[in-house]
Amino acid sequence: MTDSNIIIDLEAPLLDPIPVIDFSASQLTPLSAHLNATSGRIALGEYLSRVHAGMARKHPSLARHIGVGQGRALLICGGGPSIGDVAHIKTIRALAKKGGKIWAVNKTHDFLLSKGLKPWAACLLDPMPWVARYISKPQADVLYAVASQCHAAVFAALKDYALHVWHAGIDAEDGAGYPTEMLQTEYPGHDWLVIPGPTTVGLRSILVGYALGFRQFHLFGLDSSMRGERLHAYAKPKPTDAPEGWVSLKTAQGTQKFYTNSHMARQALDFEDTMERIAEMVKARTMQPIRVTVHGDGLLPELAKCYGWHATQGAHRG
Repeated sequence: MTDSNIIIDLEAPLLDPIPVIDFSASQLTPLSAHLNATSGRIALGEYLSRVHAGMARKHPSLARHIGVGQGRALLICGGGPSIGDVAHIKTIRALAKKGGKIWAVNKTHDFLLSKGLKPWAACLLDPMPWVARYISKPQADVLYAVASQCHAAVFAALKDYALHVWHAGIDAEDGAGYPTEMLQTEYPGHDWLVIPGPTTVGLRSILVGYALGFRQFHLFGLDSSMRGERLHAYAKPKPTDAPEGWVSLKTAQGTQKFYTNSHMARQALDFEDTMERIAEMVKARTMQPIRVTVHGDGLLPELAKCYGWHATQGAHRG
């Protein structure tokens, strides 16, 4: 990028030609066959039921924190293997001392606590019941941003803490977007915050953070691939609905192969798509420019290097 202060620079050429993530090899067929399933992990009826339940519990809305991110960086911490590297823990600590807000996703909350780092907030999105076990050490002074589609067990586990609700916007098979119209009709006068976007909580957190006023983002642990057999920096069972396989990232520097699963491969593709959509909105002046700096290694960080968005390229040093 030619201007290190604007991460979405539509006039600057890519450092590489458009990178290609290749799923065409025969051994990747089981993985690529699952990449079109992006409609979510629960049916629309169940999703809407959970949105209603989320409103009925009367937890405060995350909308109450709009503006908190003004002038600050959001440090989004996923669970990929690279976040366990000593250098990255030091970087998170240094950025937090400069005023950055640590935003943990899923089990990374407990992992960071074990490293002496207390998150400012922790975010949950996945609707499955086992997510209730992701945060085993909730803290009185941490904000818990829980999507209304999360299982009732998640709300029960965090009911005595600073739980704030937001709604994950989805595009249903009928072509309609949910749940904004429903909330407008059924809950007039109530606070609510709907955030559409990618399927993984790490990437959706960029847009949640934007709604809260953040314009600078550091991504840690969003590797989107494995180190050996490790998908996370901590112990976490592998998802049973995500087949594994090799993917190839083709750039001007050559071809790199990464072992991953369908969820994480989709995350890498969604990262590229999300950044392009944000760029379009910035160009149309419907969204303010943001800065994104990716830390670590793996499929998504290597993809980020093609755009000059990796920490090693000096896109943003904090």
